[in-house]
Amino acid sequence: RRRKDTIGDLDVVVAVDEDDHESVANAILNLSGIADVKGAGDSKISLILDTTIFDESFAVGHIDPNVLDAIGGDDYEQLEAGGTIDAQVRLVPPHVEPFTLAYFTGSKEHNIAMRQRAIDRGLRLNEFGLIPEAKAGDLKGMDAAVHSLTAADEAAIYAHLDLAYVPPELREDMGEVKAAETGGLPDLIETSHIRGSLHNHTTLSDGEASLEVMADTARKMGWNWLGIADHSPTLKIANGASAEDLLEQGRTIQRYNAEWAEQDVDFRLFHGVESDILEGGKLDHPDEVLAELDYVVASVHAMTKWRGRDEHENTEELLRVIDHPATTVLGHPTGRILQGREGYEVDL
Repeated sequence: RRRKDTIGDLDVVVAVDEDDHESVANAILNLSGIADVKGAGDSKISLILDTTIFDESFAVGHIDPNVLDAIGGDDYEQLEAGGTIDAQVRLVPPHVEPFTLAYFTGSKEHNIAMRQRAIDRGLRLNEFGLIPEAKAGDLKGMDAAVHSLTAADEAAIYAHLDLAYVPPELREDMGEVKAAETGGLPDLIETSHIRGSLHNHTTLSDGEASLEVMADTARKMGWNWLGIADHSPTLKIANGASAEDLLEQGRTIQRYNAEWAEQDVDFRLFHGVESDILEGGKLDHPDEVLAELDYVVASVHAMTKWRGRDEHENTEELLRVIDHPATTVLGHPTGRILQGREGYEVDL
């Protein structure tokens, strides 16, 4: 929920009435995709899940074998070996669920700040409730929770502490509690705010969809534009596009844009390229070809060279790339692959 780069395990909170507790627990234990049951108590079920139960958006570091070989396969064996993830399912009464959800969402630092704010108001905040100390006394856990203030959702917990609701993405104890008190929380970017995307590949290089399919899909998503940036020819493993093919793609894009403009369709394609960064900070493709494009994504792919140099050398080379008149975007600027490869040293 906090949109961290990776997760170590899963915590699932299930609100369940007492009369349904046994049937819900049994239903969970009989779900497909459970590799092992580590423990099953009244309030928590500990599982090992087979990651094949998740959809394609859940990745345990899978990399295409051809790309794996090109970028140093031995470093990535750990990714291909992954196949399970630990999960704890917590069964709680409905009136406790908002508190349990907030607690296990974290972060630890945010929870500490919230608990201190509760203490300052004579309250005890934990995964069971928000309980007046005068009523809780020596009671703990669910015994104390019977005295909790009511909260239909997480927003109500924050309201009890005189705070605006803090979205999970901001719960890091980096000033969000003070901002929630003073009305200074920022508006977060929502999926509906996204109008387009620049770093996209078609089947001209190593993409999985044609230009036409990608444009149609972007329009159906409600986007106003889409940038096409296929790989340049130096990256042969990704079927980098030649100058001739790239310019032909540009003519196709111009034709589509003209048709949409004539039909008053609020959508257009931008034509770019993901250019390999070559020796000395040069870009793939001649300058006269790059000048025909709407934009250029300059990216590092020769990781062996970049990982073999120090921070100063890499930073200076990236600065030369940024100074190139054609460069618009610096693509994946650290070379990092989550759970698989540390990036090269660079001062961003």
